[in-house]
Amino acid sequence: MDGARAARTIVAGLLGLVEALAAAGLLYLAAAATGSIPLGSLATAMAGRRVTIFVVDNGYHVDLVLPTVDPSKDWRPLLDASPIAAPGRAAPWVAFGWGSRAAYTEIGALSDLSVGAMARALAFDLTVMHVLPVARIRAESANVRTVEIAAPLYAAMTARIEASFARDAEGRVQPLAGATQGYGDAYFAAVGAFSPVRTCNVWAGEMLRAGGVPVGAWTPFAAPLMKGL
Repeated sequence: MDGARAARTIVAGLLGLVEALAAAGLLYLAAAATGSIPLGSLATAMAGRRVTIFVVDNGYHVDLVLPTVDPSKDWRPLLDASPIAAPGRAAPWVAFGWGSRAAYTEIGALSDLSVGAMARALAFDLTVMHVLPVARIRAESANVRTVEIAAPLYAAMTARIEASFARDAEGRVQPLAGATQGYGDAYFAAVGAFSPVRTCNVWAGEMLRAGGVPVGAWTPFAAPLMKGL
């Protein structure tokens, strides 16, 4: 009887844990759906020059694609900091993404997804900035959004992006030696920790809001973020 009672207690505990996890998951999804609702409208009232950027979705992660050279910001010195990215300094565009070091450097595609990599990513992993020179953008693609940003707000957004790079004691960015997906892209040490609360797409949403783009207050998933745009 004691053994049966203990077994029932264990089973009840496991069922309670499953129910708690399911409830937490539903709350997370509900909060994500609510947080991804765009707030306000695009800051179009500002007069003067505008800068075209692109938001690109690969299915689970959003990149921000910016002009390599603009009066507000020249990214070529950043590209020159990495021997991998430096040959792409002549590319017209450069893509930026922030995220888990384990996920970014171990998961090149969904087929690479592993329990270990995801566990490390979700356990407040160290973060990296992914930088990719881009030769051409297919703006008409379903996974691409074109956004026009007023120049002062673009400058504010690029300042936020630049602040996402970790720096050494002398103020230099820190490229990760040899880390690349093989497309002329490079990785740099980043500021902050990755978690279910602050994902790569939450970072992208923060940068877009800095540029006056109306996105939700919390954007952990790529699809709702893109839909809002």
